[in-house]
Amino acid sequence: MTASFIFFGWLTIGNTNVYGTIMDLRWKAEVATLNDTALIPSRTLPQPIYIPWNYQSDASYISTFVLETVGLLWTGHIVMTIDTFIGSVILHMSTQFAILREALISAYDRTMIRMYEGERLDADSSLISIADNQNIEDRIAQIVRTKYPQIEVERQLESTLISCIR
Repeated sequence: MTASFIFFGWLTIGNTNVYGTIMDLRWKAEVATLNDTALIPSRTLPQPIYIPWNYQSDASYISTFVLETVGLLWTGHIVMTIDTFIGSVILHMSTQFAILREALISAYDRTMIRMYEGERLDADSSLISIADNQNIEDRIAQIVRTKYPQIEVERQLESTLISCIR
């Protein structure tokens, strides 16, 4: 993505520079045909940027032309570098949040299964048949929440999360 922005930025600036050079050559050809008393048209730069100094002479026009091009390329590269950095930080953080989400879901599932296994050992019978394995995590969580008070579930979940962090 960044490479395409840089490529098309250079292409656009290059096209305007070629256009500006052609227009300057036409301006020089037009000025060469005028006599000394004719009104000379003003010389224009390829980019519509305000320049606060007189750039009508050849030396100042060429240096202004170069400064304008370098300035556009420089600012374009700075902006693209900053945008790329911001994009990479956003991508990295979204990946980290996805990993955190998976870790929390895994810790929750482990807690529910551990509490369910404890309940099953106490009851000495299987509350969920092995053959019925669709939405088994939801059923286990439902059984655990009916057998244990909410405070106990939260305490066990907190214990699992703390052991994961260590």
